[in-house]
Amino acid sequence: MTLDRARAGASGALPRLAWLVGVVALSAPLALALIPLDPAGTGLDQSWRIGLTTATLDHLVFGRDIIFTYGPLGYVLEGAPVPALAAMAVYTRLLLLLVAVCGAWSACSGRSPLLMRLAFLGALLATAATLGIDYVAFAGVLALLARAARYPRLQPFVFAVAAAVGTFGLLAKQTLGLDVLGCAGAYLVVQLIVGPRRRRRAALASLAIVAVVTVAGMLWAFGGSMTATATYLLNSAEIVGGFSSAMALPGSKLLALGAFAIGVTVATSAILLAREGKAPFAAAAIVAVFLAWKHGFAREDLGHTLYFFAVAALVAPLAAIVARRQSTSVVAAFATMLAYAGGVWMLAATHSNVLATFTFARIAAGASYVFDPAAAARGGEAITRSPLEGDRLAPDARARIGNSSVEVIPSETAIVAANQLRWDPAPVFQSYSAYTPRLDALNHAALATRGADVELLRYEDIDGRYPFSAEPATFAELVCRYRAARWTTETPASGAFLVLVRVPTAPCSAQPLGELAATLNSAIAVPRPPHAADVVRAAFDLRPSLLGSIASALWRAPAVWIEATYRDGTVGRWRFVAPTAADGVIVSPMPRNQDEARRLFAGASLPATSPVSVRVIAPEPFYRLRSVSFSALRRTR
Repeated sequence: MTLDRARAGASGALPRLAWLVGVVALSAPLALALIPLDPAGTGLDQSWRIGLTTATLDHLVFGRDIIFTYGPLGYVLEGAPVPALAAMAVYTRLLLLLVAVCGAWSACSGRSPLLMRLAFLGALLATAATLGIDYVAFAGVLALLARAARYPRLQPFVFAVAAAVGTFGLLAKQTLGLDVLGCAGAYLVVQLIVGPRRRRRAALASLAIVAVVTVAGMLWAFGGSMTATATYLLNSAEIVGGFSSAMALPGSKLLALGAFAIGVTVATSAILLAREGKAPFAAAAIVAVFLAWKHGFAREDLGHTLYFFAVAALVAPLAAIVARRQSTSVVAAFATMLAYAGGVWMLAATHSNVLATFTFARIAAGASYVFDPAAAARGGEAITRSPLEGDRLAPDARARIGNSSVEVIPSETAIVAANQLRWDPAPVFQSYSAYTPRLDALNHAALATRGADVELLRYEDIDGRYPFSAEPATFAELVCRYRAARWTTETPASGAFLVLVRVPTAPCSAQPLGELAATLNSAIAVPRPPHAADVVRAAFDLRPSLLGSIASALWRAPAVWIEATYRDGTVGRWRFVAPTAADGVIVSPMPRNQDEARRLFAGASLPATSPVSVRVIAPEPFYRLRSVSFSALRRTR
């Protein structure tokens, strides 16, 4: 019998060894293709990549000086290539890839159906090509959790790895940290509730491991300061929590319906796993799919929706791999088929070529980064200079700015790098993201106490939003403390900018103009200011209903609009940021274009752009508007 067991063990070890050799042989070149940090350029997304890198090089404190959905290690995932940060970026990325490789081998080395193992590896490949290295590591953690469900003795190791990746996520890209720690936490909590005594003890030990690793990692990142750590976590939670409301973007109803059906099918397979006694992993799978739904369909553009389909295509085959009952396996296989169909649909819609990522040239570039990160980063830095020429200022404009500190509103931070300007950003340096009262208050306080000498402003915002509505208190402060220069500037890539210069005067004086009862979708009269050059602000008591709060928590908040009727009979309409509506939005004048905005900042009287009324347009079951308070700001000369 002993000999038979030995032979059986040997026969089982050979396939596992073959899988190990195969996964490693496949992973090595694919991993090298994911190592290079891509050159940066102009535009919104490229600008925040440059901002992350610049903030790190300037030793700005994340969570205090810089607030974004990426943290102090964000440059590892999305930074621009610079020699000073290259080694840390490359070797951290290698560790993330190691987690993915371990997870892939772990998931594929058992006796599960070959087709499901190949399906998981295919989803991992597509994730690497479309979403990047962060979700490759997340896939590795999910696969390790599946292994822990089958082999409890590995649980402490698995949760140490999950805690490390989750902590990195909190410090790099907050959604990655939430995904990893959320799934790991769901696994352990359910195991504490329904597991046998031995499993509950293991869960408590694993929770302790997660807590120690996470706390130690966060404190290390912030020099041991609990205050700095808490501030970072609080402000990170603020910017993540406000996303579903302020950044909501509707999309195709057919796409959302298809994704919902896929999510329900994957969740059904997880529920069937729970009936097999694998409730902890089932909970982790459901949390993963729900968070992916939130990431992908709160802001429903093609770039975000890929998140959901990639995660669904990872979780569904893992459920089939873990399953032991035929009914569970069939449902999980069906979910995998649906997720793959949705993923192929999305890849076709975005014109994504998965294999384009894994070219020989990119693999060779990855090898260069591994063996000499600084030299490879210098090459990437050189390549970046070419697209940045599109944000080069004219020589006379650059000479006028000189050594003055500069901020760019709302997003084109690439100008700072293109012209080697002295950057002095507000905390939420991509101002369209200052979409909650707390974030608006932080930017407002920074502008009032230490604002940049020069603000380069484009009168625009994403999604057709009213440019003054994302951070209304901050923009009111900007109107008070800055004046339009007599000269403007533009760049080939970004167009014309207003040049606003900080003036050494007292802030505006404010005068209440009264409060009006108001309702949604009805005209609200805008009072005339005491003087023609005064600026009128409106604080809207606009709140989500219980239904609106539930919709925002489970999916996204409905769109809100503001409509202005001008004295000449014309009507202007913009998207409106509901969470900051009570901060005092400028409603008179309401510039319709860049030139009218320049005249506003020049202190001119603008009766033609002073609306006689405004309307807040939103679905009444989701929002309530009770009143509007008006006040006038008088600027000092």
